Amino acid sequence: MNKKYFLFVLIFSVASLNSQTHRQTGALTLQEAVALALKENPEIRAAQKEVAAAEGGILQAGKIPNPEFGITWNEISSLNLGSAGERDIGISQEIEYPSKRSFRIQNAQLEKSITELRVERMKKRVAVRVKQAYFSALLAKTVLANLLEQKKMLEDLERVITDRFTSQAGNYVDVLRMKVEIARLNNDRTEAEREVKRKLNELNLAVGAPGETVYDIGDTLSYHELPLNRDSLIAEMLSQSISLRIAEKEKAYRQNILSASGANYLPDFKISLAQQRRVESGGYNNGLWGIEVNVSVPLWFWQEPKGIEQDASARLDVAVIQQESVERKIRIAVNNAVDAVEAVQSQIAVFNSSLLRDSEDIFATVISQYRNNQTDLVTLFDVYRTYRASKNEYTRTIANYFLAVTELEAAANDIEPE
Repeated sequence: MNKKYFLFVLIFSVASLNSQTHRQTGALTLQEAVALALKENPEIRAAQKEVAAAEGGILQAGKIPNPEFGITWNEISSLNLGSAGERDIGISQEIEYPSKRSFRIQNAQLEKSITELRVERMKKRVAVRVKQAYFSALLAKTVLANLLEQKKMLEDLERVITDRFTSQAGNYVDVLRMKVEIARLNNDRTEAEREVKRKLNELNLAVGAPGETVYDIGDTLSYHELPLNRDSLIAEMLSQSISLRIAEKEKAYRQNILSASGANYLPDFKISLAQQRRVESGGYNNGLWGIEVNVSVPLWFWQEPKGIEQDASARLDVAVIQQESVERKIRIAVNNAVDAVEAVQSQIAVFNSSLLRDSEDIFATVISQYRNNQTDLVTLFDVYRTYRASKNEYTRTIANYFLAVTELEAAANDIEPE
């Protein structure tokens, strides 16, 4: 059941569009727009480079100190190295306590995991921005299509009015009023066309279209109500939230640093091996070897090691608090988003149950009455404007529904720790 509701949130905005039936030639469907954005968006491409940098960090974390090569001359007379009574040719290697290196590698791996999750979260955020821009552009185009449809209706009415005036059944004032009404609608259409261009530009910017490429809308609005189970949805979105997973990884990272801080109380080592030459009676003895072993003594453990441990413990506490905060914020955000979706669903139900049908029926009735000279043009215009407003508001409500669903999809990944 949980999967059903979560998948609804993720794909409903795509599945509810008539992308196959109403596809326009050369235009993008919502799915194509999102896919293109995930490929072209510069933020995502830059973030993916951060993953490569994190991989380099893992290699750096596993570093081993370079050995040191040295030559020592002792008992030299007159700065003549060849007369030195002692000469050592040696190599030394620092060896840190083994757990320190393993902790560094674990931390670097956790940092890479966090970076990868941030890239995935960015992809989801980019997808949401594209969907929002797509639905806004789709609304603008639908409003424009409604205006063109309404213009055709007015032109049909204009012919009726003109015929009535020609047959002396009407008056010229009605003809003039109709011309003004058509002129008003043409002005609205001009503004709607500008709005379409503006919204398409915003969509192309969100997609990350290269150069002068301009993409158009390939889907149409289509509403199919699906039920929302709030508790199941919250539980599923929490389990899928990348923001929450990042907070969990941050906590694991801080826990690992705290565990690693204990290694600062442990000693490091240094081993040296030297080939020695010594002056003995009868000449030089070159067959001697020297071995040196050094161990660091963490004598002042209450200073730096203690401070590192205290700092790590406090930062772990902060990470725990932030994880709890992220989970709480996600619950609130999802609840608010569900409220918004349900509110728009209720408004759509009002349109579908009576408002649209009633406005259409009344408009059709008044047109018939006007044709039969049973009402005047003022009444016809008044009913027409009511019908037009109901159509436009219904379109806007459907678009608001898709935007609300998109915000619901984003609710679990828009949270940042304080």
